Amino acid sequence: MSWKETIFLGLGLADIFGLICVIGTVWGIKMMSSPTTAVSGNLLGAASMAGAIIVTLVSEGIVGVGVLWIAMAVGTVLGYIMAVRVAMIQMPQMVALLNGFGGGSSAIVSLMTLVATIWAASTVTLGAFEKVTAVLGLIVGGVTFSGSLVAAGKLAGKINQRPIIFERQSAINNLALLVTTVLGVSAIVSGGAAMVVYAVLVLIGSLAYGVLFTIKVGGADMPITVSLLNSFSGVAASISGFAIGNPLLIAIGAVVGASGLILTQIMCRAMNRTLGQVLAGKTTVLHKTSGQQASAVSAQPSRPAQPDGASILASPATGESAPAGEPDYIGFARAARSVIVVPGYGMALAQAQGDVKALMDRLEAGGAEVKVAIHPVAGRMPGHMNVLLAE
Repeated sequence: MSWKETIFLGLGLADIFGLICVIGTVWGIKMMSSPTTAVSGNLLGAASMAGAIIVTLVSEGIVGVGVLWIAMAVGTVLGYIMAVRVAMIQMPQMVALLNGFGGGSSAIVSLMTLVATIWAASTVTLGAFEKVTAVLGLIVGGVTFSGSLVAAGKLAGKINQRPIIFERQSAINNLALLVTTVLGVSAIVSGGAAMVVYAVLVLIGSLAYGVLFTIKVGGADMPITVSLLNSFSGVAASISGFAIGNPLLIAIGAVVGASGLILTQIMCRAMNRTLGQVLAGKTTVLHKTSGQQASAVSAQPSRPAQPDGASILASPATGESAPAGEPDYIGFARAARSVIVVPGYGMALAQAQGDVKALMDRLEAGGAEVKVAIHPVAGRMPGHMNVLLAE
């Protein structure tokens, strides 16, 4: 018997189709790395996820459950409306919101897994492994849900984008995490109604911790937090997959978790921060004045000092002088032979990509070599600026 025959005999039909869906999802992510194939990659990923849903419905024998189809129809309509209405400049908060939905759904799956031991005690029994994974999924999913909502609110300007720092915040955060962990252990070692009560308290604690650790992150560092929460949503899904014994959910969640974590590390390096600094709020600067409480401000690079009134910069291209105290940027641009354009969030906010392109064309017409450098966090989310430039 060949190795191929051994694999196919060991796998059921649902496992084989599920594996195809996983491969399609990974391949779709790979295609999204290039503007040329990004649209096709997005469609491939969407088709793979739709296939994964169908495989799950068929393999679990729940195709005929009407409430599932109603829920999927409502979700599809809402998702479509949100997608067509959202502006490109609002995409970061949209991503954060979707991360929260993913974490929230994983938390619900984990909670229902534990609740099922009461509702269907005659048919459902949970071993130690299932209990542990369900509680872990509940914690990670709850943190992801509440943290993502706060992140979306900050990115949308609904919540103050500056870090919210208060006295003994780290101690309170650690205490919340410790209490949630203790409640989780209590849920694992308990049974029946007591286990469900502890599970609900675990969910409340995880939701509180998600808010506490996200509010201390400033708006400038929020992209890293969103990327991390994206990873958490995948981890939560994978863990809840272990709790219900669904290999497809485990695999898809692992893909999302791993890719999100890799992206988070890339963003941290690009912003000269460590993940620990961002989560601990150590990228903020505290300013104290006499008789006032400390106020937290995001660490931002200061603008270069302007020349004094006596400085006059002449334009090499025109010979004209810039106004006193102001650099002659236009003259510099005209005289430059090599130009690198580094677009930032300001360009995205002003929807000025067309003007930037026109400027690049004019510089090239003047004989300059013009290149574009995309910062990994430009536009507040990786890939966001690439899309604007592609337009």
